[in-house]
Amino acid sequence: MGSAFKKEPLVAGAVDEARAAEPPKLAERSRQPDPEKTVNFRESPIPVTAEPGCAEHVQKALDCPKFKMWYQRAEKDKHFEVETIHFQSIDMFGPKVGFLKFKLTVKAGGKGLEDKGKLNEVCQDLWVTMKPESVDASDTKELVLKQVPNNRTYKGLEYENQGIWKKPFFFVQMADTQFGMLGGGRRGLEEEEAMCNVAVDHINRLKPAFAIVCGDMTNSYPENSSTPLYLQHAEKDAFKRVFSRVDESIPLLCVCGNHDIGDRPNSKTLNIYKKRWGDDYYSFWFGGVKFLVINTQVYKALEKEPYAEDLLRMRKAQDEWLEKELKATEEENPAHLVILSHIPPYIEAPDEEDGYFNLKSTTRQELVTKCKAKGASKWLCGHYHRNSCACDADGKFEVVVTGAVGCNFKTRPGSNRKARLGLAGEGQMFFTPEMSGFRIVKIRQDSIDHQFYCLSDMPANVDASAPRWEESSDSVSNKVLRKWRM
Repeated sequence: MGSAFKKEPLVAGAVDEARAAEPPKLAERSRQPDPEKTVNFRESPIPVTAEPGCAEHVQKALDCPKFKMWYQRAEKDKHFEVETIHFQSIDMFGPKVGFLKFKLTVKAGGKGLEDKGKLNEVCQDLWVTMKPESVDASDTKELVLKQVPNNRTYKGLEYENQGIWKKPFFFVQMADTQFGMLGGGRRGLEEEEAMCNVAVDHINRLKPAFAIVCGDMTNSYPENSSTPLYLQHAEKDAFKRVFSRVDESIPLLCVCGNHDIGDRPNSKTLNIYKKRWGDDYYSFWFGGVKFLVINTQVYKALEKEPYAEDLLRMRKAQDEWLEKELKATEEENPAHLVILSHIPPYIEAPDEEDGYFNLKSTTRQELVTKCKAKGASKWLCGHYHRNSCACDADGKFEVVVTGAVGCNFKTRPGSNRKARLGLAGEGQMFFTPEMSGFRIVKIRQDSIDHQFYCLSDMPANVDASAPRWEESSDSVSNKVLRKWRM
């Protein structure tokens, strides 16, 4: 992987400045070198060119099965004509082609297609993602999460199995792994993968009861994304590759975020989410404690019109499920009731202004009131890429906002509360183990306590029965950081 990480923070803008300081490479060369090969498109030869760094692999790219499959489909599509093919990158997995990125000169009806939207409409398969021709069982297994929520629960964590209180325990709450947010294509994904591998190593070492990611597993939206298709797949696969490393004894659960289902979710994006991550809302139990996972995007998306009718159906279905689960809590009598979501109901105060990072005041009041009435005392979430905690007036209900495992923001200096709740309050973006981390939540029969630890300052162990918080261990943390060259 190389020594991609340094101890000093990597901030937005610094990435571009660092790259600008590198010796000139392709920028000073012709972006369209002389044709190296030709291929026949409907019996007419067309030139094939490549960037200098990948020219030696052009023939392998032309010969690989997935490219041939796309090319054959393109020849049959009479809506457009391909005039040139230019390979921008060819990533090799050993002797096999892994990823291709290429661009075309295309005409339709004898005219060039300058409009990118039109080009995407008629050439939807320009981005091709490939897999090595020989993949063993271990390679395919690492791209599949061991289990996802199904039938509105998580197998093995049902009331029948985990409904009785036994002893204190702790779990790990993460948020916003958001593979792809750092940018930089595959180089950025490698850095994000290293950061999350550090988190997984700490999880496996600490042995929590379970680990949960509170939304935005990846950065690309599932529909109408500007991210190339091959990078969308790469983001998803990177998450699954990393988090499939979580020890089999530790259940890993996911929560639906706006980047996972779209800012304006619909039936199509919901189906994409379920295929990737499982149910978008569900309940589960552990050690006599009940957890309700909510899809907050069906509330957030309804704050603005127009919205699709299927969005109303999605919200109605979740509301009916939530009412049923809260009513059942009366008889189940859990030791605690905990709510989990991506978007916080509020961040600094229950009566705060509406903003990008919280739920609308009427929605938050409705949800918090009904959950609190049935005994909920904690609402854990993410989305803010910063840490924050706020209680209601009587101090009996707390909203806990957890910073990201991936990129975090510092609040812009001088921002008032309204600005802090919106995008205007975002300051510099940081990607460093001194800021990225996760929250450890201790649950005892009479209390729930929590603390956020940075990846560079993790404790050596956690005693769930102790009210005190463990000090961080430099020796343990540094050992894990060195393993991933951070």
